[in-house]
Amino acid sequence: MKKGITRKILALTPVLALLLALAACGGSAGGGPSDSPSPPQSSQPSEGQPSEVQPSGSDAASPPDGSAAPSGEPIKIGMLWGLVGACEQLDTYCRDAAMLAVEKVNAEGGINGRPLEVVLEDYASDPDTTAQKTKKLILQDEVTAILGTTLGSCFEAAKPVVEDNGALLIYPTLAFGEQTSENVVYTGGTSYGQTKDVVEYFINEKGVKKIFLLGSDYSYPVTINRQVRAIAEQYDDVEIVGEEYLPIPSTDFASVINKIKASGADFIYYNMVADSLAAGYKQFEQYGINYDDISVVSVITADPDALLAGPAITGTYSTFSYFHTVDNAKNAEFLGMYAEKYGEEQAAKVGGTPEASYLSVLMLAEALKAAGDDLSPQNIKSKFAGMSIDSPQGACEVDPETFYLSTKTYLARWDENMQAEIVYESDAANVAEVWPTLLYPNGAP
Repeated sequence: MKKGITRKILALTPVLALLLALAACGGSAGGGPSDSPSPPQSSQPSEGQPSEVQPSGSDAASPPDGSAAPSGEPIKIGMLWGLVGACEQLDTYCRDAAMLAVEKVNAEGGINGRPLEVVLEDYASDPDTTAQKTKKLILQDEVTAILGTTLGSCFEAAKPVVEDNGALLIYPTLAFGEQTSENVVYTGGTSYGQTKDVVEYFINEKGVKKIFLLGSDYSYPVTINRQVRAIAEQYDDVEIVGEEYLPIPSTDFASVINKIKASGADFIYYNMVADSLAAGYKQFEQYGINYDDISVVSVITADPDALLAGPAITGTYSTFSYFHTVDNAKNAEFLGMYAEKYGEEQAAKVGGTPEASYLSVLMLAEALKAAGDDLSPQNIKSKFAGMSIDSPQGACEVDPETFYLSTKTYLARWDENMQAEIVYESDAANVAEVWPTLLYPNGAP
């Protein structure tokens, strides 16, 4: 990791027993392949109405060190989640994980004696609504920072509003990189390090020679696949044998599966989203794609998505910075807290973006503490530079130049219970390569 200012975030005692219980019960949640797991139920609103939440109220937990609960003027932070529409399931988990972190921060004394107060807005999985809600949070609610958005088009809608108004956005979603902003901290990291690790793993360890690229037709898969091409071109005996993009949503894969079979591919880099994601896995199974002969790997499919796909996902792979089956003390603590608040069944569905939303709040809290009385967006952002955190995914650090979080690579194989069996992990977090050298040898354009 790059050197920088290091601020370690302390955690509570691990809850190892609960981690084992979660792993045991998670596979049965969500039913068979036709059942969609319900979004987690919680006390926060999910019908598009704004809500101000003060977790430091009379029923809040007392700080563990015996000090008084935070009682100063609240510090407002905005949260922007798509609680209806295409993002409903993922963003509900993100909201709940982030609120869990807010409660933790306030229970431990808040921000220099001041509680965090959340202003929650629902962008309804719609870019235009995202822009409107972002503007409201900045100009009307006067929040110090905004956490949120998971859908790429909605992030792109929020970003210019944040930039035009000199605000700060904490973005917890895995990004494809190739951009930076003076007004964004990218706590989801960038997918390039994971893509490079995993493609090279399958080439070097599994003998992959023929790669087929398949994704939904929007910027994220297109950019990732351009990166895969650059990686594959480093090997004389590896070729890209096909590249296809399907509209969102698409549920008919018959034609593209015929192309995959005709290509002789032994590796499919599969990055579909929304309803297309589960449909593709089910039709791979229906039309006889043999996972012993063709490795199917996704950089998008996470724990909740596996439950939507059902048993058809068994034997395929995903790569992410976090799966709920990661075995370390910080993850045991996180899942234990989540299970206590929302139930063990819901905790067993938590994936990478909700985990990143949780650690984003903890990191924002540390930045706010370090910022002191100057809570201007740029001063808060400056305190993220070089910040490190020992998180549920492992140790990671914010790059002080790009403000992307370095993240680990986990490669998991989905078992018959739709649980992520981790088969590879990187030795340490990848320093975020925002402008991949293979594509940008001279650095950022």
